[in-house]
Amino acid sequence: EDKPYLDPDLSIGRLATRVGVPAHQLRTIINQGMDFRNFAAFLAHYRIADIKLLLCDPNNARTPILTIALSHGFSSISTFNRTFNNEVGQTASQFRKQAFEGAEVR
Repeated sequence: EDKPYLDPDLSIGRLATRVGVPAHQLRTIINQGMDFRNFAAFLAHYRIADIKLLLCDPNNARTPILTIALSHGFSSISTFNRTFNNEVGQTASQFRKQAFEGAEVR
């Protein structure tokens, strides 16, 4: 609910403190229990999922992708583009275009 993954400065230590578990234990949960290769992949998964919802929302159709990426913890458009493409299999622009095919964009 709080979406701590939106914080660009979120670290494993800060998240561990927030949820009340030791950092090493949280790392084990993320890597082994949730099957993410590392904390960065864990963060990217949640950030991209949130961004996908925004890219499909007609109210955000004219919001620049860069603005959305930066507001979701990504430090640069190149990092965002690479991460989005790896996670989704297409660019954010392609994803957005596909979401609005046949729909009137406001």
